[in-house]
Amino acid sequence: MSSAPPPYEVTQQSSYGYDQTQAPPQQGHTAQTTTVIATSPTIVVGPGRCGACGQGIITESYTILGIVLAVLFFPLGVICCLMMTERRCGACGATY
Repeated sequence: MSSAPPPYEVTQQSSYGYDQTQAPPQQGHTAQTTTVIATSPTIVVGPGRCGACGQGIITESYTILGIVLAVLFFPLGVICCLMMTERRCGACGATY
């Protein structure tokens, strides 16, 4: 039995203490290139910041209808009032 040579060639000694190897070219295979294109930058905003402009601070206010419901239907109206809060950006005016 003869020993087969390894399927790689040692190209250089790295500074990490192990050999960097390079695979031999294979016949019948072509190289493929993948291009990744970023569509738009992602803006990461902190808590309480506007997602639309990224600069304004989100404020909460109660709607008129929510306050009326809280007064007229006291126990359950308070829950309705809390659920009907309006969130608005102070800089661009976007509502959430």
